[in-house]
Amino acid sequence: MLKPEPPVASGTPLSGLLRSAVDSVKNASSAALRGTPRFLGLLLRKFIWLLRVVRNFVAIGAVVFIAGYVGIPYLIDALDSPRDPHQNECVSPAGTAKPNQTPRPTPGVVKDIRLTNAGAFVNRCEYSDVLYELNWDREIRHPSDPPVKPDAKKLPKLVVLYIHGWKHSADHDDPDHEEFVKFIGELAKRHDGKKQLVGVYVGWNASWHLASFKVLDLLQNVTFWSKKTIADRIAESAVVTKIISAIGAMKNREHGDQFIAIGHSFGARILFAATGQIDLRDREGTSRDIRRLVSHCAGGNGCSHPAESGIRGFHVHGPG
Repeated sequence: MLKPEPPVASGTPLSGLLRSAVDSVKNASSAALRGTPRFLGLLLRKFIWLLRVVRNFVAIGAVVFIAGYVGIPYLIDALDSPRDPHQNECVSPAGTAKPNQTPRPTPGVVKDIRLTNAGAFVNRCEYSDVLYELNWDREIRHPSDPPVKPDAKKLPKLVVLYIHGWKHSADHDDPDHEEFVKFIGELAKRHDGKKQLVGVYVGWNASWHLASFKVLDLLQNVTFWSKKTIADRIAESAVVTKIISAIGAMKNREHGDQFIAIGHSFGARILFAATGQIDLRDREGTSRDIRRLVSHCAGGNGCSHPAESGIRGFHVHGPG
């Protein structure tokens, strides 16, 4: 019969081995517990650093965006066409035809009048060209008046003035200008032999002239406020009031002359301000007729544009 083996004494090598193993496990656990907070702290510090980097990038991006949104449109507007040094008389450059040398009338032809950001004439002769076109058949002629075509007929005049709006210009390839030229041409054919058609296109710096670059053209959306400022500046200059008053003064009601003024978007804003400056006591009743139709547009009859507040629109007046 086998006798049981005696228990291992505490001092034997096997007990030392077990004690060493237990101690090793305890030491490893303690090290792991001590390292966990250190790792979490390191991770937290990295996360805070990343947040600071993102915050700096966002702050810099916001500053750049605001500066670009506000500053770039005004910097580009500074590249506006220069004003004509002769604002009160037509002085044609050497080698160019003068308005008083063009045989009249020229029915169905659109006359451009370009304005600077401050409301000055880019070329004063453009304004003179319109006046000569409307005044060629006056009874008392002046030696400086333009020659009259041999087959010219004195007909009632139909003047259509158009002031374009935001994102457009007086460039001949501008969609608004092209459509207006087409419109005046169609009216001239319809009234051939009955009326003398005169189209007046008032152009101002409302576009970045980037139509050929579709991607860059999208940037024009940030120019809303700068173009609104220019429109108000032109309205305050009273140059459009001057143009409208001159055309209205040449209109002969008894002869059946008519004058139609159209404003689109900020162009309507300019036109409304211009007609508001016309003397209400005008004996021809021009201002009264215009304001009657302004009230019609203000009544929500579809005469406004999203770029406007809803009370500016196209203005029409004629005989009666």
